Amino acid sequence: MKRIALAAVLLVTLVGPAPAGQERAPTAEELREMANELLHPHRWAAEQGDAEAQVRLGSAYESGRDLRQDYAKALKWLAILRIMAGVP
Repeated sequence: MKRIALAAVLLVTLVGPAPAGQERAPTAEELREMANELLHPHRWAAEQGDAEAQVRLGSAYESGRDLRQDYAKALKWLAILRIMAGVP
């Protein structure tokens, strides 16, 4: 329950008022996707340096399973893993 409340606070903080020149607020679908990213079960552990969580999160982004397919984010998590492992 605390994670949901935290995600809601983060979404409100991130969304906030639209910057000057930006006319539209995020759609409901975009807000759902942002919440899915924030609440993904491996996200916190991956951010804390857990190698297995980084692989799982990168794979979820790569395959589009549980999260919208995003090759750039998949590459980011797998690159972080390589750097932490000392692989050139």
